[in-house]
Amino acid sequence: MEPREKLTVLELNCERVQHMVWLGEVSPHLDTIRVANERTAPLRKTNKVTLINDVPLESSDTLGRTTKNLRDLGSHLMGIKSSTSVGGKATVVTEPGGLLDVNATLTGLLQGMREFATEGGLRKKIRDDHLAFPRAATINKWSGRYTVSKHRDCILKPLVETPQTCQVITSRRLQGMTEELSDQSVLIVAICTAIWADQSKHALRVAERTHAELLKKHMRPDMEPSEFPFRFVNVEMTEAGALVSDTKYVNLLAKEHQITALPWCLMFFRGQRVHSAKMGGFCERLRYPSLARPRVLLLEPQAAHQLESESAVKRCGLSLDLALSSADAHMLAGRTTPPYGIVMASSECGTDALVGLIDRCRRRNSECLFFLLHHPHKVEETPALRKLALDKDLCNQVITRPVRKARLELVINRYESTKLNYPEAGLTADDFVALVSQRYGDRGATRA
Repeated sequence: MEPREKLTVLELNCERVQHMVWLGEVSPHLDTIRVANERTAPLRKTNKVTLINDVPLESSDTLGRTTKNLRDLGSHLMGIKSSTSVGGKATVVTEPGGLLDVNATLTGLLQGMREFATEGGLRKKIRDDHLAFPRAATINKWSGRYTVSKHRDCILKPLVETPQTCQVITSRRLQGMTEELSDQSVLIVAICTAIWADQSKHALRVAERTHAELLKKHMRPDMEPSEFPFRFVNVEMTEAGALVSDTKYVNLLAKEHQITALPWCLMFFRGQRVHSAKMGGFCERLRYPSLARPRVLLLEPQAAHQLESESAVKRCGLSLDLALSSADAHMLAGRTTPPYGIVMASSECGTDALVGLIDRCRRRNSECLFFLLHHPHKVEETPALRKLALDKDLCNQVITRPVRKARLELVINRYESTKLNYPEAGLTADDFVALVSQRYGDRGATRA
């Protein structure tokens, strides 16, 4: 920079060629440039191009490329009018004194640029310059709910909440309530819950839906609320003491009614307990093939037929229990849970033993099927056996030996009870309505 002339000097060295340029002056090689703005004329012209050594003829192309690049640089500098900084603000480049001020141009381009050493530092500076809106609410760590703190305009809860039809009481209040209603025909349904019990919310939903169904069924327009024969309450047992304890932290209600788990259902009628049992959890389908089809009781006294019949039953996808005698079959039929759905017995066991086995199984499961396994050439066909085989109420099908999978499967698929039917576990509102109605009906019939 020369103070007297106030001009910027650029020195370009390329392939033994030194070219010095004063910005604001026009060299002889740039005579074709015409200044659009009359304020910049007249411009002084000087020739400051010198050669370090004699330029050989081969470097003429290099000199031409250098001249072209300098011409492009000059045109770009003359065309700069405005630029946008990093911060997003438009900076106008002026031309003081009628000449293009390169310092002002570079200063405008560098406005808003942030100096940083690391990427994390740059992110922090940008984050500080662009502050986010503060959170309008706070999070309650204990309940997990998103609650409003200052801004009341935030709608974070549903406009309509489900009405609570089960009154929340303590275990001591339950005892007093049973004594107060001991002279009235009111069934008290107490749902014992706790915060730490997983199925407590489901039990309360089932109880509330049951209460609504009973209201539609028993409540009349001319009836007073006190005349409703059912009273649903929710006994909160979170801090009532331990369920299984004999120390100072004993739960008196749990000890008196032998409550071992929560949620638990207690029913009282005229001061007496009429029901005490654990409430089921969420209703879900049990995807177990062994529970989806009925279990088979196979009675085979002969060892030669046991492997054959057992293999055919297993290949049909049925689970079975093998009994070697009539006494074993009677014992299994009386204690196995769930009860057998199919009984397959050999004709060699005798008519009386088979009739008694059928009667025992159908007392527990009225839809139990009975298949008689018979070998026409080895077992004598007696009148009693023939009568049993022809009785459609006792014998569903006679299967001749040898027992094969294709033949047995063809017989089993004829009946609806043998098809795949996955059972459901848990407690539904319909089941609970039936249970409460049954308990109230039994007490009402006893009172009458």
